[in-house]
Amino acid sequence: MLKKRLKQLGLEFAEDKTRLIEFGRFASENCRKNGKNKSDTFDFLGFTHYCSKGNKYGNFRVKRKTSKKKFKQKIQEFKVWIKEHRNEPLKEIIATVKRN
Repeated sequence: MLKKRLKQLGLEFAEDKTRLIEFGRFASENCRKNGKNKSDTFDFLGFTHYCSKGNKYGNFRVKRKTSKKKFKQKIQEFKVWIKEHRNEPLKEIIATVKRN
């Protein structure tokens, strides 16, 4: 159904990158029953989304953290930038880094 709906909108998805995962309120419990330690996660828009329990009552909550892939990519870009600008005065480098 999803494929058909996306086609109506003029969109498509990559079959090799698409998979169904159990995600939601009971995902952690069901994964433990099936012998897994943790429920599946997925990356979307530079963040890794995962299931968690919220406040003291243990309500379900979707949490996000920076994707490892995106973080590594930004670190590499920063290394290149810092090598290109290492001869500039330190105050200018620090000011530029603070801005970004």
